[in-house]
Amino acid sequence: MHQQTSRIVGAAAACAALCLPFMAHAQSSVTVYGKLYPQINNYDISSATPVGSANSLSVSNGAPSRHGTAMESSNSRLGFRGVESLGNDMKAFFKLEMQLGVDDGSVSSTNFWNRASLVGLSGNFGSFSFGRMDTVYKTLGDQLDMLGIGSGNFPGVTTILSYQGFGANTTSNFHGRANNSVLYESPKFYGFQLLGQYAFGEVPNDSSSGSQISAGLKYQSGSLYVALAHEIHDDLYGGSRNMPTAAQRSLTGKQSRDQATRFTARYGFTKSTTAEFDIASLQWKESGGPIGDFEKYKRISWSLIGQHKIGPWTLQASYGEATAGSCELMGGVGCSTAGLGAHVYNIGASYALSKRTMVFVIASQLNNNSLATFSNTSAAGKADPGADIRQIAIGMSHSF
Repeated sequence: MHQQTSRIVGAAAACAALCLPFMAHAQSSVTVYGKLYPQINNYDISSATPVGSANSLSVSNGAPSRHGTAMESSNSRLGFRGVESLGNDMKAFFKLEMQLGVDDGSVSSTNFWNRASLVGLSGNFGSFSFGRMDTVYKTLGDQLDMLGIGSGNFPGVTTILSYQGFGANTTSNFHGRANNSVLYESPKFYGFQLLGQYAFGEVPNDSSSGSQISAGLKYQSGSLYVALAHEIHDDLYGGSRNMPTAAQRSLTGKQSRDQATRFTARYGFTKSTTAEFDIASLQWKESGGPIGDFEKYKRISWSLIGQHKIGPWTLQASYGEATAGSCELMGGVGCSTAGLGAHVYNIGASYALSKRTMVFVIASQLNNNSLATFSNTSAAGKADPGADIRQIAIGMSHSF
């Protein structure tokens, strides 16, 4: 893995040295950009549920408490983007973006352009994009990012809003990027815009397995933003892949369709004060499994976010909550979700040194119910059933 990453980084450096001067002559609109926001994070993970407690979807493991201090890089990133005019109001565009570990200089994924790799066409018809990109569901929701450094960072509500909250597999979570996807964005009409996206599953002899459909409608006028988004995952098995036993995690003979719908409303009361409300209905559903295996889990989650600016200062706070929901097992076997709820509090403050540079302090308290596994920490790995997570960090952000 280390050798593969080294080869990738070496190839990228060579391309930067040899290709960028040519690109600058051939296409003057190519831009190198990025955002770097390392932070020093103190964390404490405690109160995991003792061994012996269980419901139908989760079993406690009695993990010991953990605490420590680490330097993190979150979603610090480097990217290239460009636009070429084709005439007749048409343009070609591209975007290549990677996550970059500022803390240790690492590339955090074997997919070099792990954040975005796309090319597209735009014109009076709207735009089409092809490649790897955020889903429509992700793009339209969670608009008010914590101080602009919430992406991939702990002081956000994404985990509560979009994850199932049992197990540790994230394959079918509803806040991600889709490979092999085609995205259409319509022209804006009286403030309305329609977005639709399809991601190919690329499974031989099966046109739908592994595919994703993500679509939404947004309206924006002045200080008001409203959006409704829906996403469907075929055969990503967000239920079975997170069940307690190996036998239940078997996918043999099963089919799945996981779905989520989210409503987002953001309003700017003044130039300095903005608030956002999100509410989501999520469902993971399967068929074809043996008696006692996963069949369906459904829950509601919501969040409220507020931001206020005072000169160079920005203050922000948020609250998110996930209900325990309800579940069904194959063959009508009784199913309990007791202990699967959670809630999170986040606060933060930043001081702008320029339009591109700021320093910040952020804090979060995520409380899982007795068997939930919602987790927003990267320094110490995933949280265990019932664990509470406290995090405080100071850092710096610079954009270019």
